[in-house]
Amino acid sequence: MSVDSTGFWQGHLIVCACVTTALGCEPRPAAQGSPASRADAGRALSPTVDATSGPSAMDDVAPPRVGITHEELMRQADAEAYAALGEPTIEVSGALVPADTTFADETPADVVRTRYALEFNDERRDRPAVERVLRVDDQGDRLIALFYGTGFILAPGFRIGARGTMGGFALIGAAQSEHRAMSPDEVRRWFVGSDAQAAPVSFRRDGDSVIATRGALSVTLSTEPQAAVRPLSCRVFVALLLGGEAGALRSGCEGSKVASRVTLRARGVPMLSFVKAESSAVQLPRASLAVPPRDAATTELRPPARSGEGGFFSPSELLSLEPVRPANAPPVVRPRNWAPVSSTLEAVNNSPREVVLFVDDAAIGWLAAGRTAVFSGVQAGRHAVRARSVDGAWRGESITVSAPGRWEVIPTVVPPRR
Repeated sequence: MSVDSTGFWQGHLIVCACVTTALGCEPRPAAQGSPASRADAGRALSPTVDATSGPSAMDDVAPPRVGITHEELMRQADAEAYAALGEPTIEVSGALVPADTTFADETPADVVRTRYALEFNDERRDRPAVERVLRVDDQGDRLIALFYGTGFILAPGFRIGARGTMGGFALIGAAQSEHRAMSPDEVRRWFVGSDAQAAPVSFRRDGDSVIATRGALSVTLSTEPQAAVRPLSCRVFVALLLGGEAGALRSGCEGSKVASRVTLRARGVPMLSFVKAESSAVQLPRASLAVPPRDAATTELRPPARSGEGGFFSPSELLSLEPVRPANAPPVVRPRNWAPVSSTLEAVNNSPREVVLFVDDAAIGWLAAGRTAVFSGVQAGRHAVRARSVDGAWRGESITVSAPGRWEVIPTVVPPRR
């Protein structure tokens, strides 16, 4: 398949919490929403999504219930959450419910909105500009996060929601008329594309910062002393990058603050980071952060499929990437009217995992296991190429390939650097 245009993970992602690994609630029926609209098709290769076809193996939630309002539904879910956590509640008409039931009205709520730029730590800095942004709206007891930009692998339009009284998460469709329950491990599989190690997640503190570890992977959430306490943000980042058990994330993130930088390391080597670009206090209607969404009609949302391949740059942007030369190499003398010659590079992924492809230390796209793609716009000549999984747990050796040419990603492992 030819990968001539770029952009992935152009989706909108939002994050809200649920009880344990199941949402524990069933929204009332309503009209089916339309699927997510795609951004400029010439700019992005977006994964395909079918939110209306038959049930999948992950459909473990009960069918919709008829005759229950959203407010009643959420009171019931909160009551179950409070009972499971042993937290104080009040009794109303024989049922234990939280005192605050204004979660789905239009009352303005104070929200901390933080925008994070996602960076691959092992990527050269002089690459063409690519947008990878995670926006987090955190009210304290509920949170919504949204991914956007051209540098992601996620299907567009999907959101994730988190609530303080719930342990798991809810995946929400773009039209906010469908949702499904997700455990932290399912959130990670959706974001990273593979399962984490079976080891449990452990936490430790270093001042105001939180460090979570699972097997050979670790996540460091660096915070500032004056930052607001927002444990839901911590739970979202750990779920996205490590997964784990919902109860461990809840207790490990208790009292954590808004992070200024979140770094994922594989065997101690930094692989990717979320870096705070800006943060501000905004007011949003409480209903905009309700989980499930106030207008949700069904719990039968299918998990979005991941596309097999895609690029980060257009061919013209890719052509601007000069090959990396050794520091002691002699300068290149070129004719006055010299211009780079566009070429192609065919990549075949024979590794066991989905990989990010690097050409001259610039991440140019991704490729699923067993797939082949042709990237157009690579400068003719010799290039250093390598591949690794999104989380960096798998890394292939760097080799030299000529463009036009063929590059086969083989299942070798690079030893950790110290």
